[in-house]
Amino acid sequence: MIVFVAASLLNLNSAQAQTTYWLGRIDNTDYVFDSQLPQGFGDSIAKADANTFKVNKNPKGFDSLNASGTAYSLVEASVTSDWTMFESRLPKRAVSIALKSGGGGAEGSWVHMETSDPLVEQFARNLPQRKKGSWFNADLIILVSPDAAQPAVRLPIPKTTLARNAMIKLGEQTLAGFFYPQVQRPLHIVPFRQAMLDYGNAGRQDPDFRKHNGSKTATDLSGDTTYAGEHKKWETITKDSPTPPYFNDHVTNKELTEAAQFQAEYQASIDTMTHGGPASYKGDKRLIDFNTRVGYFKGPGKSFEACGAGSPGDFPHVWMVGETHFRPWFNVGGAIHQVGYGAAKNSKSGNWYYTAVISQTPVTEQPKTAPAAGNSVAATNAAAPKTGTNPAAPNGSAPANTNIGTNPGGQPAMQPGSPSGGSQFATSKKMTVDSLDAAIKKMTDPNDGGYKLVYDADLGKLGASFSYDVNNSQTVGDFNSIAYLLELDSRSGSSEGLGSSVFDEPTVKKVFVTMNAFTNDASKVGIPVFGLGASFQQAVESMNVFSNVEGINGMGTGSIEFWPNDYVVGEGEVYDSKDEPSGRDNGYGSMQIHNPRGETVFALNGWSGGPKADIGIGNSAITKEGKTHKDWTFADNADSYSTKRLRIYVRSR
Repeated sequence: MIVFVAASLLNLNSAQAQTTYWLGRIDNTDYVFDSQLPQGFGDSIAKADANTFKVNKNPKGFDSLNASGTAYSLVEASVTSDWTMFESRLPKRAVSIALKSGGGGAEGSWVHMETSDPLVEQFARNLPQRKKGSWFNADLIILVSPDAAQPAVRLPIPKTTLARNAMIKLGEQTLAGFFYPQVQRPLHIVPFRQAMLDYGNAGRQDPDFRKHNGSKTATDLSGDTTYAGEHKKWETITKDSPTPPYFNDHVTNKELTEAAQFQAEYQASIDTMTHGGPASYKGDKRLIDFNTRVGYFKGPGKSFEACGAGSPGDFPHVWMVGETHFRPWFNVGGAIHQVGYGAAKNSKSGNWYYTAVISQTPVTEQPKTAPAAGNSVAATNAAAPKTGTNPAAPNGSAPANTNIGTNPGGQPAMQPGSPSGGSQFATSKKMTVDSLDAAIKKMTDPNDGGYKLVYDADLGKLGASFSYDVNNSQTVGDFNSIAYLLELDSRSGSSEGLGSSVFDEPTVKKVFVTMNAFTNDASKVGIPVFGLGASFQQAVESMNVFSNVEGINGMGTGSIEFWPNDYVVGEGEVYDSKDEPSGRDNGYGSMQIHNPRGETVFALNGWSGGPKADIGIGNSAITKEGKTHKDWTFADNADSYSTKRLRIYVRSR
């Protein structure tokens, strides 16, 4: 976890009594300072020896800190503690200033604080969660004010810090790998790779990046050559501009990204950092050497590879400040134009591995050939129960080669509410967005398909209290068929399990599902919030599924699990279409529709959690704690979608 603290410019040998310290927090792309720190803690940080401890009293990357006639400076520091020192010896708490050589807890590093000081407890609430038997770490930025007034300061956060913070956060959730499903990769893989790219480009724009980060060579990029790296020789710098910033931004390349993600997952699969590849992939592909791998993914020529192991946020920083792999980020030895990044984690050890594949080929020379492999992902683990989430569904067989379109007469080939043939489920291919939109438009035309709108809900407004944007439940009259339209747009995140590719192409995912009515009360066809008396766990006849998500389209007898309760696993160890309501009546809540194969058509769970609700189309591939609940239970992913809209229709008799 990263916490930010601010301090104002002061003379530590005088006016100590006037000095105050302030804890900062991130507000969008700025630091703000609105929480005062314990005086003794701040004094200890300010006095700490920067040669011994992780304390930087002159951090780079910030503009002038003068505000309202007061001058402020920042101090960066790292602290650590364990449960025993911080939680079990009350009324005292203690943190250790981390050593520059690594670790904490050394003699002379401890700062002791009395809990009778309300600022100590305020500070504690802003530190990472403490667990018995383990240590926590926090990175701090620190400031000293000559008076007690809250500093009226907003500081733009350096781009490298924003990118690093994003990688740390995005590394907290994972799902199965693209090429090696037994490993994990970031759930939000697109923004994770974007953060790696942003970090690299931000450092690339700073002519003093290596100097400020303690690199030993290539710290002066002002000339045409620099004394560089492990070879200890002068090397050429290829500049895009004669004045800073010297270099244009790197751009991503899909083929290089595939090659990078493949190698990251291979490293994770063997839990070893290596430039070597597998002797066999998919039976007959020898991808041992780097050039063969790039060729396999049809990447551009003049390419290079960097591999690494560490925590989310460590790369590409480690490459950029080291003495062997830094060249591509600063055009030492040749201009670099394109890059691909990959990241993956070993499921058992938790070790993370990274790969960058970089090319000198200009973007205009980029091959037009589509990627050769790695376009589909399947996650197969199950997850442990959690109070109140519902069924997940196993993967079904591949859809048959039939189409959902229109018959010569102009009617949808799969009529909503038409007989399905009992429990059989006729599958069909996913639809294009255009054909799906056309079918939905036709079926929701009251004069054509006959479906009339009952509810329209912006799921971005979910929370403890919720109301529909449109509610026609009192005026729709009798009905014999119900339809649900869910639209999810993941442009700001990843497609996370919705038929995602290696690149998780941002796209709108839609499903329109119709079925025979399971109630004659229109007020109970919506989200089954507590108090409505809407609780349904049953089969639904004549289900028709229309979607641009692979594998869920078709017609037959499906099932629903609608209730406001908590719930438990019915069979096996994962939540799926056989779970049971249990516990609190006003609990986690489930609104799930499953097809006859037990696959999730769509799910909305835990709606009172607002941005942490579970929402998804198709089977979830999100893995937490080694298990995958395919009905999206515990996905906590609602805020990953930029748009999430649910509309509910009925067709009158």
